[in-house]
Amino acid sequence: MSLAVLAAVVSFPRGQFWRLQAQIEIESNNRRERAAYGAPFEVLVIGMNIGRAHRWGDQTVVPLRPVATSLGWIVHWEKGLDDLLLARDGETMRVSTRSVFGDDYVPLPELETLLGLPPSRREGGSLLIGPDPPAGVVLDPATVHPAELWVDGRRLSRQAVITTDGRSLVPAEPLALVLGAIFRLRAPDQEIEVNYHRLPAYLLEGRVLVELEAMLPVAGSRGLQVEVRPGPGSALPSAPHPLRHVPGRPGRVAITFDDYLLPVTAGLLDILEQRHARATFFVIGSGMEQYPELASRILAGGSELANHSWSHQHPFAFTEDRLRAEILAADLTIRDHAGLPAPFFRPPGGYHDAFSRAVAADLGLTTVLWSVHGGDAASDATPERIARNVLTRAHPGAVVVLHMTRAATVEALPAIIDGLRAAGLEPVTLTELLALSP
Repeated sequence: MSLAVLAAVVSFPRGQFWRLQAQIEIESNNRRERAAYGAPFEVLVIGMNIGRAHRWGDQTVVPLRPVATSLGWIVHWEKGLDDLLLARDGETMRVSTRSVFGDDYVPLPELETLLGLPPSRREGGSLLIGPDPPAGVVLDPATVHPAELWVDGRRLSRQAVITTDGRSLVPAEPLALVLGAIFRLRAPDQEIEVNYHRLPAYLLEGRVLVELEAMLPVAGSRGLQVEVRPGPGSALPSAPHPLRHVPGRPGRVAITFDDYLLPVTAGLLDILEQRHARATFFVIGSGMEQYPELASRILAGGSELANHSWSHQHPFAFTEDRLRAEILAADLTIRDHAGLPAPFFRPPGGYHDAFSRAVAADLGLTTVLWSVHGGDAASDATPERIARNVLTRAHPGAVVVLHMTRAATVEALPAIIDGLRAAGLEPVTLTELLALSP
């Protein structure tokens, strides 16, 4: 490092230095992940879009689970093993995969061999697996009109259509996720399965659509207002910048926790209550139903709940509809079990881009990152190191990220709260930090 650069670093105010370092780390990770997930292929199994394949190095990798389940395989993950267990018609096999944020990928040639598939073929931006779908299920774009799918006043999809005979066809899987329904594609039969009821599927440029009037009776409305609005609707809003810190807030910081609600989370709540401190908990929606009492306790103690997606899968692997469903399903589940969540969304891993921030904004949420990372996700993190990371980097208006699933974080929290207060910094929720007058 040159003397000029060293002098510039030393002359930085401490808060500005750590904010800049956090931003550099986040954006460096973003660039790496965007390169890995860039230029994806839409995977069509007998014409049904099941997700995205990616080019990693010299290999095309495909998500195993959705391909296999669409072809009738039961896919099971056994705790403690890295393999997936596949079973169908008395046949079983174990498959080693590369797991990334809950998605299990295998190289395309291996997938074809494992599942006994004919060679796939590339067509434009799509990877076609299996034969072409029967003509009767493929919609002619000239026979449908654009529409949007809205749930409780929020736009779930811009990919719905209304047929010339007045039927509303909507994206099946995103709606099933938001309604909390069990969903499965049945590619060989050109059907979908919703709560064990089989319904005919319609294909439009690979998208799997279903008649709304047929799906709601078997999926259940969950007490939500589900409607199709004719017309192409409005474009996505301009992507706002993510919230990393809140300037002009002397004497205040926001402590935030990410991940699933688990029994260990109760230890954090004990400490927050004992020390009369508050925080923001970014929870994964799919884990809410197991520990709703923890969510209620968070709110009762003056802290708040916010959105960390439904499944914690990699946001760069999602289509717009899937990303919308991930955010909306988590929001609705938090609301159902604990009360209205705060209007914040933290993407898994902090991975974000202009597109994901625009989608979140369209759903009424601000994308939140951080300016201080406690480093508690590291396998060798100790309570002392976590507390030191936070206390040496904290600054007025900071957004601190920790995790609610780590015992070491629970042990570190008393020292973090006491140390912040000794430095004149009071822990508050994100909502409180934003509401304070600068």
